[in-house]
Amino acid sequence: MQTLTVEAVDPRSDEAFRRWFSVLTAAHPVDQPHLPPPVLTEARDDAPPPDDPYDRWHHLVAVAGGESVGAARIELTSDSPNLAYFELVVRPDQRRRGIGSALLAGVESWVLGSGRAVALSETRRPFQDEREGGAGPDGGAAFAERHGYRAGPVSVLRTLDLPVAEQRLAAADPGPVPGYRVVTWTDRCPEELLEARAALNTEMSTDDPAAGTHRQAEVWDGARVRAYEDRSISHGRRKLCAGAVHERTGELVAATVIAGVGAQRTHVHQWGTVVGRKHRGHRLGMLVKVANLRHLASAWPEARQISSWNGDANASMIAINAALGYRVVGDGTDWEKVLGSSPSVGERVRR
Repeated sequence: MQTLTVEAVDPRSDEAFRRWFSVLTAAHPVDQPHLPPPVLTEARDDAPPPDDPYDRWHHLVAVAGGESVGAARIELTSDSPNLAYFELVVRPDQRRRGIGSALLAGVESWVLGSGRAVALSETRRPFQDEREGGAGPDGGAAFAERHGYRAGPVSVLRTLDLPVAEQRLAAADPGPVPGYRVVTWTDRCPEELLEARAALNTEMSTDDPAAGTHRQAEVWDGARVRAYEDRSISHGRRKLCAGAVHERTGELVAATVIAGVGAQRTHVHQWGTVVGRKHRGHRLGMLVKVANLRHLASAWPEARQISSWNGDANASMIAINAALGYRVVGDGTDWEKVLGSSPSVGERVRR
């Protein structure tokens, strides 16, 4: 039997990171066939710098017979000092051999060593067809339950073919909303809207049920928004944004983001859409999403598909996406475990 080890990965080492990334590449056609394959430079550049004041990431790789057979990434955020988020992947041809369990033991050991007590992750499955309920068995769910994780909220993956016909956009567009005006921008939020944009990010963080009662509100200000913008731009990730401004106060009260990477943006990603709680009920969510799809068609005409994750309890956003023509292609379940104070690690973990 080959010796299995779990090792830390330095993302600054090209060779080490390529070995880690090779697991994601091998797993992608099985786990995420409806999305474009992962890109090495994007995965590496996503990692925050060592001195980042907001986020810290840690990478682990499982090695057997000199080959990378499993990979994990752990993400810590300054906002919730008791939580750790992680992603765990095992190469498809190496599954059901105990590799996932060994890698998970390494993840939990590192999480406890970092002073965090709650671990959060997600299992995803592609649908076998494009109908609601067309998913097959969820092996990841069985793995999570076997290791003591408790199921949480469910999210659904939807995709939309681009460009969206103007006839459909016109039918969905609520038109001018009295008291509000639409604004669009690329990459960097206009200075006069910056602090309101930060406030929307804080509000959106408390709308997300993924971390249950353990998650604390994120603390955003203009400086943090600018830091994330600068990091995205430096790594080649571009963002198209649309928002709604409350005319009486001049504040940004709704926003949505579409992200693309590199020069060829045939597939893009719908990121967060948020409407301030005091301004809900005016169809501002649909207003800004329609505006940004038009923005997308003009700015990146090469885009042919957009993907979006929505919580299955988010009825308003699901209705918006259905009206725009999105179709369901997969789903994901959040999982949570409160870790004990003394980790039990069955495999050797080298830091």
